[in-house]
Amino acid sequence: MNEQEIAGASALDRSKDWHAQDERCWEGVVPVECTSAACGTCWVGVIGGEEKLSPVTPREQRAMKVFGYNQPEGDKPFIRLACQAKATGDATIVIPPWNAVFGKKVYGNVEDVELEPNTTSAKRLREVIKSATTGE
Repeated sequence: MNEQEIAGASALDRSKDWHAQDERCWEGVVPVECTSAACGTCWVGVIGGEEKLSPVTPREQRAMKVFGYNQPEGDKPFIRLACQAKATGDATIVIPPWNAVFGKKVYGNVEDVELEPNTTSAKRLREVIKSATTGE
């Protein structure tokens, strides 16, 4: 990868039919929708190699606040929008199973989303997201 967005780079992975495995994945392994930091669909967790990612732009920073993804101060946060973060080398990311849900809930363009959590922490996070978006 040479200064390519994570989402764009994931579109080059043709090893599987990613859309058949996950309907959120239109162009590759990373779920994408708008590619302009407007929807929050493509957020990923950065596990390693954050130094190989571009600094967060003001646009990405604002979008992350809108979607409720609290970040530490600095230019290398642990959650990034894959459509905005450019990589100059290898980085390790995680794509959460609830990716794309919270941003859509914020904008109210999804009625109800049921996800089957694989772990206790995923179940708890789903409850937190539901509580945050519904006020329950």
